[in-house]
Amino acid sequence: MEFSPFHENMLATASADATIRLWAMPEGPLTETTDKAEAILKGHSKKIMLMQWHPSAEMTIGSAGQAGGVRIWDVQMEKSIYNYDKNTAVPWSMAWNHNGSLVSLFTKEKKNHIIDPRSSASVAVVDAHQGTKAQRVQWKGAHNLLISVGTNDFNDREYMVWDPRDWSKPLVQTQLDTNTQVCWTYYDDITNLFFVTNKGSTFTQMLYFSEMGERGKNPELVPLSTYNGKQGTHYFYFLPKQAVDPFRKEVLRALRFTGKDAEFITFKVPRKEEQFSTDLFPPHRAMKSAHTFEDWSKGADKAPVMEAFDPEEL
Repeated sequence: MEFSPFHENMLATASADATIRLWAMPEGPLTETTDKAEAILKGHSKKIMLMQWHPSAEMTIGSAGQAGGVRIWDVQMEKSIYNYDKNTAVPWSMAWNHNGSLVSLFTKEKKNHIIDPRSSASVAVVDAHQGTKAQRVQWKGAHNLLISVGTNDFNDREYMVWDPRDWSKPLVQTQLDTNTQVCWTYYDDITNLFFVTNKGSTFTQMLYFSEMGERGKNPELVPLSTYNGKQGTHYFYFLPKQAVDPFRKEVLRALRFTGKDAEFITFKVPRKEEQFSTDLFPPHRAMKSAHTFEDWSKGADKAPVMEAFDPEEL
């Protein structure tokens, strides 16, 4: 499930019944169970494994089903407009690039499909991580690099960095650790922080993405610290920048779900001054779309709208 990046009360959920449902959440807490969705999107033949809102286009969702196909939805019309059917393997991870012109799909056959969603065709299909564990992918913001995490032939966890100028091989392929647990990844393109959350484990790894690296000229994930909880993590959900408290030097806020409850996790910079720190809070993604689905479908490529915190309004 995922909240719309432009409508804070709109929630999309993908289900085993091969549908996507759109829900209008109330301003306050839920007081009763509901099964009345605002819209139901139908088109996949098997259960939906992955789903993600477009980063800049209004009412646009990408999804991947167990049968392998990727569909792009016009949510307002409640219709699947584009369908990529060149993959038949179970999808492991998918992500839009910064302006939503490409989609990366990692699959169980250990391939990385770079998809042009508006032509329903692949730009490239290349070998990914060769281990047996599920793989995760994130695009690195406006720089358009691709970061993936998976395992090698020995099932040691590794990461790759891909440059769209040459999809034939990864720019970087480096061991991350020897952990073999299923993980989720999250990249914050404002702070360059990269998170690896381990399912069922109490710890979450925090790394810094360095474009030049510390040991050479290639990009590198530099370990920073580890968050340790008391119970195993079932899911980790990062909230939009609008949810942080800049005066507490809180650069990220997340919800961590365990088997029993949910808790807020905050990530702060240890500074004592009380004034607003402009260097910690550059412009971030606004909750405003850059264009419509119709504009995007006609070929428009627009980066997400950015906004800055106004200390006078905080």
